[in-house]
Amino acid sequence: MIRFRYQPTFKDWFALNRIVGFRHFRFAIALSLFLITGFLVYPLALIVTGHNEGGIMEGYRQSAGLLLFPAVVCFLLIATHLAVRKRWRAAEELREAREYEIDETGVRFTGGTLSGFLEWRHFTRADLKKGYFLLRTAQNQFHYFPAEVVPDQQALSDLLARKVSKKT
Repeated sequence: MIRFRYQPTFKDWFALNRIVGFRHFRFAIALSLFLITGFLVYPLALIVTGHNEGGIMEGYRQSAGLLLFPAVVCFLLIATHLAVRKRWRAAEELREAREYEIDETGVRFTGGTLSGFLEWRHFTRADLKKGYFLLRTAQNQFHYFPAEVVPDQQALSDLLARKVSKKT
Protein backbone atom coordinates (compact mmCIF):
# COMPACT_ATOMS: atom_id res chain seq x y z
CA MET A 1 0.00 0.00 0.00
CA ILE A 2 1.20 3.46 -0.90
CA ARG A 3 0.00 6.18 1.44
CA PHE A 4 0.70 9.90 1.35
CA ARG A 5 -0.84 13.27 2.09
CA TYR A 6 -1.10 15.96 -0.54
CA GLN A 7 -1.99 19.64 -0.18
CA PRO A 8 -2.90 21.01 -3.63
CA THR A 9 -1.38 24.32 -4.68
CA PHE A 10 -2.32 26.67 -7.50
CA LYS A 11 0.97 25.80 -9.19
CA ASP A 12 -0.08 22.13 -9.29
CA TRP A 13 -3.63 22.94 -10.43
CA PHE A 14 -2.29 25.19 -13.17
CA ALA A 15 0.20 22.51 -14.26
CA LEU A 16 -2.61 19.96 -14.56
CA ASN A 17 -4.67 22.34 -16.67
CA ARG A 18 -1.66 23.22 -18.82
CA ILE A 19 -0.89 19.54 -19.48
CA VAL A 20 -4.51 18.61 -20.21
CA GLY A 21 -5.19 21.84 -22.09
CA PHE A 22 -2.22 21.31 -24.37
CA ARG A 23 -3.74 17.96 -25.37
CA HIS A 24 -6.91 19.77 -26.41
CA PHE A 25 -5.21 22.72 -28.12
CA ARG A 26 -2.14 21.09 -29.68
CA PHE A 27 -3.54 20.99 -33.22
CA ALA A 28 -4.80 24.58 -33.00
CA ILE A 29 -1.43 25.76 -31.62
CA ALA A 30 0.49 23.92 -34.37
CA LEU A 31 -1.79 25.36 -37.07
CA SER A 32 -1.41 28.84 -35.55
CA LEU A 33 2.39 28.58 -35.66
CA PHE A 34 2.19 27.43 -39.28
CA LEU A 35 -0.04 30.40 -40.18
CA ILE A 36 2.22 32.88 -38.39
CA THR A 37 5.18 31.46 -40.30
CA GLY A 38 3.20 31.87 -43.53
CA PHE A 39 2.41 35.47 -42.59
CA LEU A 40 6.11 36.22 -42.02
CA VAL A 41 7.31 34.45 -45.18
CA TYR A 42 4.63 35.62 -47.64
CA PRO A 43 6.10 39.10 -48.37
CA LEU A 44 9.54 37.59 -48.83
CA ALA A 45 8.10 35.04 -51.24
CA LEU A 46 6.52 37.89 -53.23
CA ILE A 47 9.89 39.63 -53.47
CA VAL A 48 11.73 36.46 -54.52
CA THR A 49 9.17 35.64 -57.22
CA GLY A 50 9.01 39.23 -58.46
CA HIS A 51 5.32 39.76 -57.70
CA ASN A 52 5.80 42.47 -55.09
CA GLU A 53 4.90 45.83 -56.62
CA GLY A 54 3.75 47.58 -53.43
CA GLY A 55 6.72 46.85 -51.17
CA ILE A 56 7.14 44.58 -48.20
CA MET A 57 4.43 46.32 -46.12
CA GLU A 58 1.88 45.70 -48.87
CA GLY A 59 2.76 42.00 -48.69
CA TYR A 60 2.08 42.00 -44.96
CA ARG A 61 -1.24 43.80 -45.50
CA GLN A 62 -2.25 41.18 -48.08
CA SER A 63 -1.47 38.30 -45.73
CA ALA A 64 -2.97 39.84 -42.55
CA GLY A 65 -5.92 37.41 -42.74
CA LEU A 66 -3.54 34.61 -41.82
CA LEU A 67 -3.37 36.06 -38.31
CA LEU A 68 -7.09 35.69 -37.60
CA PHE A 69 -6.95 32.03 -36.51
CA PRO A 70 -3.83 32.52 -34.32
CA ALA A 71 -5.56 35.50 -32.67
CA VAL A 72 -8.60 33.34 -31.84
CA VAL A 73 -6.36 30.59 -30.44
CA CYS A 74 -4.46 33.16 -28.34
CA PHE A 75 -7.77 34.50 -27.03
CA LEU A 76 -8.90 30.96 -26.12
CA LEU A 77 -5.64 30.25 -24.28
CA ILE A 78 -5.93 33.48 -22.29
CA ALA A 79 -9.60 32.78 -21.51
CA THR A 80 -8.69 29.26 -20.38
CA HIS A 81 -5.98 30.64 -18.09
CA LEU A 82 -8.44 33.10 -16.54
CA ALA A 83 -11.03 30.34 -16.10
CA VAL A 84 -8.45 28.16 -14.33
CA ARG A 85 -7.65 30.99 -11.90
CA LYS A 86 -11.34 31.68 -11.29
CA ARG A 87 -12.11 27.99 -10.66
CA TRP A 88 -9.22 27.72 -8.19
CA ARG A 89 -10.54 30.68 -6.18
CA ALA A 90 -14.18 29.56 -6.31
CA ALA A 91 -13.92 25.82 -5.59
CA GLU A 92 -12.78 25.12 -2.05
CA GLU A 93 -12.60 21.36 -2.69
CA LEU A 94 -9.72 21.93 -5.12
CA ARG A 95 -7.61 23.44 -2.35
CA GLU A 96 -8.44 20.84 0.28
CA ALA A 97 -5.66 18.58 1.60
CA ARG A 98 -6.13 14.91 0.77
CA GLU A 99 -4.81 11.65 2.05
CA TYR A 100 -4.34 8.98 -0.60
CA GLU A 101 -4.15 5.23 -0.08
CA ILE A 102 -3.30 3.38 -3.26
CA ASP A 103 -3.22 -0.42 -3.31
CA GLU A 104 -4.11 -3.42 -5.46
CA THR A 105 -7.86 -2.77 -5.17
CA GLY A 106 -7.89 0.92 -6.14
CA VAL A 107 -7.46 4.48 -4.93
CA ARG A 108 -8.96 5.73 -1.67
CA PHE A 109 -8.85 9.44 -0.94
CA THR A 110 -10.07 11.39 2.06
CA GLY A 111 -10.13 15.05 2.98
CA GLY A 112 -11.96 17.34 5.35
CA THR A 113 -15.15 17.44 3.27
CA LEU A 114 -14.64 14.66 0.76
CA SER A 115 -13.87 10.97 0.67
CA GLY A 116 -14.12 8.26 -1.90
CA PHE A 117 -12.83 5.04 -3.34
CA LEU A 118 -12.32 4.18 -7.00
CA GLU A 119 -11.52 0.71 -8.25
CA TRP A 120 -8.89 0.44 -10.94
CA ARG A 121 -11.48 -0.36 -13.60
CA HIS A 122 -12.74 3.25 -13.37
CA PHE A 123 -9.40 4.68 -14.44
CA THR A 124 -8.77 4.97 -18.18
CA ARG A 125 -5.29 6.42 -18.19
CA ALA A 126 -2.33 6.92 -15.90
CA ASP A 127 0.57 9.20 -16.80
CA LEU A 128 3.68 10.61 -15.22
CA LYS A 129 4.07 13.94 -17.00
CA LYS A 130 6.30 16.86 -16.05
CA GLY A 131 6.71 15.60 -12.50
CA TYR A 132 3.01 14.87 -11.86
CA PHE A 133 1.09 11.63 -11.64
CA LEU A 134 -2.17 12.07 -13.55
CA LEU A 135 -4.88 9.45 -13.05
CA ARG A 136 -7.83 9.97 -15.41
CA THR A 137 -11.27 8.45 -14.93
CA ALA A 138 -13.78 7.59 -17.65
CA GLN A 139 -15.58 10.88 -16.89
CA ASN A 140 -12.39 12.78 -17.79
CA GLN A 141 -11.79 13.74 -14.16
CA PHE A 142 -8.28 13.65 -12.76
CA HIS A 143 -6.60 12.70 -9.55
CA TYR A 144 -3.25 14.45 -9.73
CA PHE A 145 -0.34 14.93 -7.40
CA PRO A 146 3.35 15.75 -7.70
CA ALA A 147 5.62 12.73 -7.94
CA GLU A 148 7.71 14.14 -5.09
CA VAL A 149 4.92 13.54 -2.53
CA VAL A 150 4.79 9.81 -3.34
CA PRO A 151 7.07 7.88 -0.98
CA ASP A 152 7.77 5.06 -3.47
CA GLN A 153 7.43 6.37 -7.01
CA GLN A 154 8.68 3.20 -8.65
CA ALA A 155 6.16 1.04 -6.80
CA LEU A 156 3.36 3.37 -7.86
CA SER A 157 4.55 3.36 -11.48
CA ASP A 158 4.64 -0.44 -11.47
CA LEU A 159 1.17 -0.64 -9.92
CA LEU A 160 -0.25 1.79 -12.49
CA ALA A 161 1.33 -0.19 -15.33
CA ARG A 162 -0.40 -3.34 -14.08
CA LYS A 163 -3.78 -1.88 -13.17
CA VAL A 164 -4.57 0.88 -15.67
CA SER A 165 -5.27 -0.21 -19.23
CA LYS A 166 -3.66 2.79 -20.97
CA LYS A 167 -0.36 3.93 -19.53
CA THR A 168 1.90 6.30 -21.43
